[in-house]
Amino acid sequence: MLSRSLILKVSLLQDANGWSALHYVALNGDADAAEILLAAGADPGLSIMQGGGMGETAAAFARRHGQIRFAETVERHVAAAAAEAPA
Repeated sequence: MLSRSLILKVSLLQDANGWSALHYVALNGDADAAEILLAAGADPGLSIMQGGGMGETAAAFARRHGQIRFAETVERHVAAAAAEAPA
């Protein structure tokens, strides 16, 4: 099993096109991997910066490609974080 610190480091990276670990996991619709990355601190608000899907978050990218369970997992995480945030 990967260490939490390694997962945290991977979850915060973006490649030259702006793809984060969440975007790559979205390709396969792996909602379980999304949960791990989100729990480690992955930012669901990061957007693709170039090429196809420009401006899309991982959830939007996943939804557009039919990976609904993945998109809903990320969207639930975002909603829960917003509900916990101070007003």
